[in-house]
Amino acid sequence: MKKERLFELLGEADEQAVTAAMTPPKKSGTSAKRLAFAAAACIVLIAGAVFLRQQFNGIIVENLPAGSEEQYSSQADTAVAQGDTEIYYVQNGEIVSATEWLSWEPQEVFAAWKRQNSIAHDVRLISVSITDNGTDTESGGVAAHTAGDRTVMTVTVSRELREYFDGEGGDLLEQSLQKTMTGYGDPNFTPDEYRLVYDN
Repeated sequence: MKKERLFELLGEADEQAVTAAMTPPKKSGTSAKRLAFAAAACIVLIAGAVFLRQQFNGIIVENLPAGSEEQYSSQADTAVAQGDTEIYYVQNGEIVSATEWLSWEPQEVFAAWKRQNSIAHDVRLISVSITDNGTDTESGGVAAHTAGDRTVMTVTVSRELREYFDGEGGDLLEQSLQKTMTGYGDPNFTPDEYRLVYDN
């Protein structure tokens, strides 16, 4: 039915009233339903992400070579562990320290030590390794390590650092490096022996 014919039939009916009558009513509760659906979808996505992360982490550890799970977990912990770190340096003929908030990675700690002692950029940390006097065994294709009672930290640096240690105050400077490298991280761990090696 055309609008003009409707008005003729209704006579003097108000146009706004007719328009309102022809408009379908709004549904109540639609926004609440959408909000509830969106919240449920978010919860499902978060739960799925947590589940997949746990599964992914398990796959990584399971695919590591035998005996390396402990090494993997310690590397993962080191990558995220951080905290107040004492950086030792030489000032006015004595060793003093400054506390810095650092990631407990050897390269970052060494960089902070260089900065505090005004060591040139060409001096590099090559590696840090911690070994013990334990024994390695293999049985049926499975390697095992029995921990010893003595640990050794070996810090390998570029040969340019030797020039600093051979100069005046070099002994104190070398001691400051040892205190810095053996002191960060786990407060319950201190190596029994410290070795400094120059890379060729």
